[in-house]
Amino acid sequence: SGRVLFESFRLFNEQGLEVDHFQSGSDAIIELTVHSSEPVPNFVFSIGLDDDLGTRVTHLSNDTTHQVIPLLPSGTSKLRFHIRRLPLRNGMYTFTLFSSSGTEILDWLQDAGKIDIESGDFYSTGKITPEGQGKVFLDYSAIIS
Repeated sequence: SGRVLFESFRLFNEQGLEVDHFQSGSDAIIELTVHSSEPVPNFVFSIGLDDDLGTRVTHLSNDTTHQVIPLLPSGTSKLRFHIRRLPLRNGMYTFTLFSSSGTEILDWLQDAGKIDIESGDFYSTGKITPEGQGKVFLDYSAIIS
């Protein structure tokens, strides 16, 4: 519709510093800049993250978490997704950006950008899971009974 347009994205680490990549197991913040030509009610924005094979790995949306913005103001706004303990394996991921208001699609950018994720110590054990052993990390424990 052109009423709201995605303008840019930036990545931040858990200290709030701008970075050019994320690390598995660390907090990750994705900031999107949007421009709205007028106030927009019930604003929803989302990111679809795809792996190197084009498979959708996850979908982040303020609607899913019941955080719809009642009224997006006109002008430029910064929107953020904060991911705790990023559970994705190392690799290059592409993403799609989407925004809507009610049933109206406001902006939809496929392959809008790339996010590089490097290996990290997800379990804080000093050990890295071997390559090729899955796409995501799960928060689990091993118990004997």
